[in-house]
Amino acid sequence: MDQLPHDLVDYLVHLLPPSDLQILAKAVEEKPELENWKLVTEAHLKKRCIIDLDIVVRQRWKMWDSGYLTLTAEGEPSRKRRKKGAKQNQEDKEVEVHLGAVKRLCNGETAGEWDFKNLPYVWIRSVNIHSHKRRDTTSCCRLLRPRMPIKRYTKKTPSIYHRADLQEVRRNLSLPVEPSEDGFHRCLNLGDVDSPEMDIALQMLPAAQKTFSRLILNTYLPDKELRIEDFIDDYAGQEGSLLEYLSIRYVDGKRMLDIAGSLLFEKKRIAPFQISFSYYGVRQDEMDTFVKRWQNSDGSFDAKKQLQLTSIVNLASIKKKYCNPDGYAVHPSRGSSLYISSSGTSIFENCIQFMKFQPWHLPVTAAWIDAEISKWKAGDGFRLHDERELRLFLESGEEWSKHAEKYGPLKLEGVRFIAHRSGWTSLKVKRLPNRLVTIEMKYKQMTHSELMEMIKKWEDGDGSTVVDQLKRVEFRMLKTAWNELCDNMDSDKVCFMHPNKKTRLIVQRIDTPLTQMSVEELDE
Repeated sequence: MDQLPHDLVDYLVHLLPPSDLQILAKAVEEKPELENWKLVTEAHLKKRCIIDLDIVVRQRWKMWDSGYLTLTAEGEPSRKRRKKGAKQNQEDKEVEVHLGAVKRLCNGETAGEWDFKNLPYVWIRSVNIHSHKRRDTTSCCRLLRPRMPIKRYTKKTPSIYHRADLQEVRRNLSLPVEPSEDGFHRCLNLGDVDSPEMDIALQMLPAAQKTFSRLILNTYLPDKELRIEDFIDDYAGQEGSLLEYLSIRYVDGKRMLDIAGSLLFEKKRIAPFQISFSYYGVRQDEMDTFVKRWQNSDGSFDAKKQLQLTSIVNLASIKKKYCNPDGYAVHPSRGSSLYISSSGTSIFENCIQFMKFQPWHLPVTAAWIDAEISKWKAGDGFRLHDERELRLFLESGEEWSKHAEKYGPLKLEGVRFIAHRSGWTSLKVKRLPNRLVTIEMKYKQMTHSELMEMIKKWEDGDGSTVVDQLKRVEFRMLKTAWNELCDNMDSDKVCFMHPNKKTRLIVQRIDTPLTQMSVEELDE
């Protein structure tokens, strides 16, 4: 390895993504026999950068001296003033593509604007294709990325955007992709399916390499030069695909279910994969086809694949045909289940989820519920069958009424509370119509002073447990108390080292306002 020529070392280092380049730099830093590797790596670290690419596709009026620029029959430019109230013609419009990028160093720090030069040393972290319908280029435009402030490109402020042709855009899109959890390939708000912006965007969309971890298509995509089914199959359907999250909106029900069925039941996956589709509605016959496809599959559940389909329309009729009143449809093999929610009050309450089969997806007996509550009482009390909430469908309502009496009197109409011996949690058991029962975990609420007192006791002890021989506790904590704990820093985790240096205490938000405190042993 140390005898490789300089040119070959340079070629090999060039193939490494920025994150691996930093690891290599640390590995060869103190090894004199790898001087070639050290010199090449240092040179690449100075030149290498990561960019967040932002592409704006939009129509605008051809402007010239307060008039509209058109062409004569001979092809010469001609200026004509538009009378007040006169209609504007499509011929007076043109599609512009503006290209902008923010440059980041290999360590993730922002390094200002990228000048679109030195392409061999540039890697892409994210691509954002969108449309902003503005009258001129002096308007405000937002770089749509997480935590990215608004950038204004006015006559007074230098623009981070410049007008580009399709060839230049494709050349930049084809740059290698930096593997990153923050990376994404996103296309949104491109207007009507027949708009000129859409035609241009469809030519740009497949130009990027299909190695992003997240693909987000939040716009109407017509079947023109690019079929959405083929594009997603190339992107996510291949074994070894790096895609971990796929989000699609504004796709009709049939196409959406075809894509979901193909990815769930026919394609093999190595990396974890989450699918999230939003759509206006699905017809009964379309859902019939999807359910039959699922029932004809082997029914196995792959933990790497997660599916959630949210609908704007109510799914009550579909739920009634396929599911028990609790919303579960079980595969004949009992390997997987479909869950359909049809609350009807918001888009997130009308959804279809694909999940692993659990015993409560079938009608349960009162004896089964009684056994699960007994296990919960014997354990630490923070989970019931590894869940924080269960929705159950009873085989017999009369049988449950007899069992429920031993859990104490009714506190509210149809509601009983069962306390855990630890005092940290309790169960809220509620009887609903149609033989439905919900069991919900309730957690103790802690103030900042109570939490600090518990931490002080942990530091004064041997540090092996949090409290009462428990290595983990969960509780509710208001946002104000959490902000006080972490000094108003934007953090979801706070750590405390024990004086013996053998353990540390981790306090973290797991699901606002639910907080977990656990002890972690440190390697000596």
